[in-house]
Parts: sequence; C-alpha cells; structure tokens
Amino acid sequence: MIGDSNTEWGFRNNGWAGKLSDKLIRRADIVNRGFSGYNTRMIRIILPDLLSEFRDEELSGAVIMLGTNDSVNKSWVPIHVPLEDYVKNMNSIITQLIRKKIPKSRIIIVTPPRIDDEKWTAVLKSWGIMVNDHSDILVKEYAQAAKRI
Repeated sequence: MIGDSNTEWGFRNNGWAGKLSDKLIRRADIVNRGFSGYNTRMIRIILPDLLSEFRDEELSGAVIMLGTNDSVNKSWVPIHVPLEDYVKNMNSIITQLIRKKIPKSRIIIVTPPRIDDEKWTAVLKSWGIMVNDHSDILVKEYAQAAKRI
C-alpha cells in the first residue's frame, strides 16, 4: 500500500487497511508505506527506494491512495500539486510499479476520500487552526482524476 496519512493510519480504529489485511490473511502480507503529509510528487521521488526493499517476485500487487494532500488549497505551495501534475505523477508511479513486474491488472487506485467540511473545520478549530486547507470541492476533482487513471 502506497499513500499519505489515509494509508499510514489505515490500520487504526478498524480502518480500511486492516480490513484489507483481514480479507487477505494467509494469502498475502500487506506492507504499509503510507506517509503522512506526502503528495504524489514526494511519493514519485521516494518510490524507487521503497521498491528496492523487495525482489520483483515478492510483489503481487499494489494499492495506491493519493490525492488528499495534492488537492489542498493552492496557497499551501509546498504541498499542493496542480491536477495536471497529479495525473502525471500518478502515471509515473504506476509505470514504476509495472517496471517492478507488478501486473497492471493488480495495481489498484483508491480515490482520495470525501471530506466532511463541517467536521474537518471543527477538528481544525479544536487544534487551534483557523484556516481550512482541505475541502470536499477540491478533493473531488482529484478523486475524479484517480477514477480516470
């Protein structure tokens, strides 16, 4: 599994990664390579090092969940990735996985999840943050692009 905090924390509180691992028990080991705060640009750059941990025959598939950080408000310059670059980065990531002998049919793209703007704003306020950097309207475009990819 490759992604951002949605992947990194995917085993917490009966999360999606834990559920996937339960479904694949005794058939596959799930390796979590989620990095909180990372976007597709950052993952594209570090992916060769991540993949070097494994021999080609050890990898049977990949799940990619990226786009939440890419889609943050454009004012967050180091994190925001324009939609066109997001698509290019995702294609580069997929190409790297294919070069590592993972069949294209076993590369699963998970769209970045919807954001409940009201709840997210409340969480930010509880942390003393008054600027909402993520919103559902922004992430929706990236989710649609992930579906097309």
